[in-house]
Amino acid sequence: ASRVEYGWDGFYHLNCVLGPDESVAECGQLRVNDHFLTNYCVKRLLEFASEAGALLGIATPARWDAVREGIFQQVPGTTGIIPEYRNYTEHGIKQSDVILAFYPIGYAADEEIVRRNIGFYRDKQMYNGPPMSTQIECCILMRLGDRQDGLRRLLRG
Repeated sequence: ASRVEYGWDGFYHLNCVLGPDESVAECGQLRVNDHFLTNYCVKRLLEFASEAGALLGIATPARWDAVREGIFQQVPGTTGIIPEYRNYTEHGIKQSDVILAFYPIGYAADEEIVRRNIGFYRDKQMYNGPPMSTQIECCILMRLGDRQDGLRRLLRG
């Protein structure tokens, strides 16, 4: 909560971060602003911290609640795609951090949004991406009820 900056737009922003997909730095952009997965994880961590505080009878800082409720989250554009971060230029990636938000982190979105992002970011993955991307994608597809396609992709690797 101490790293966020309150913006003119009424949201808290987390600037100058590098998410799990280090290819961002390899593409020349050393740090990014409002990284989707990072901002969502901050929101979730502050939720967990507030819940833990309540269970233990410990008051948590009011700022945590303000940041949790007001941290900027990228939203799907007209195509249904959630940008990896502010000003994402659709360059190649090693893994989709947006997909990691769906699973295992638990970002809730309509099935169509999830499927569009899986397809979009699968096409952006560079040849040297981690095998984890395919495994995560398969888990999501199976959770959506598409077990056959999920298993087929998992076995295909």
